[in-house]
Amino acid sequence: MKEARKTTKESIFVENMRTLIAYSYNPCYHLSGNDDVWEELQGTVSEFLVVQKSWLLKEAVSGLICEEEQLTKDILIGLVDLLIDTDKLRMKAEREREALKTELAQSKSAKKKRRQALTI
Repeated sequence: MKEARKTTKESIFVENMRTLIAYSYNPCYHLSGNDDVWEELQGTVSEFLVVQKSWLLKEAVSGLICEEEQLTKDILIGLVDLLIDTDKLRMKAEREREALKTELAQSKSAKKKRRQALTI
């Protein structure tokens, strides 16, 4: 999907995505009983839409998420997961920043003590 988005005209790509969404989320197509395959396909489609959030928000594509209730749920779950992961990364970065500040302060203090010891 990423490669197709880069190389295909926007209107054709949007239409192809509509077809893929209809195919992967319409229960009539997956009556074969292999739910794992359909769940994987749905997960791949919704994950792509979550990752491509700026594209998803464009006017020409906004109708894609409203057509299928399960797709909307999958996208919301993916966005919440992305927010949680982002928040975890932010908190980790803040902890690392504080640790570096502490290390820098300790280093400055140690240098100051060495200078004082040398001048005595």
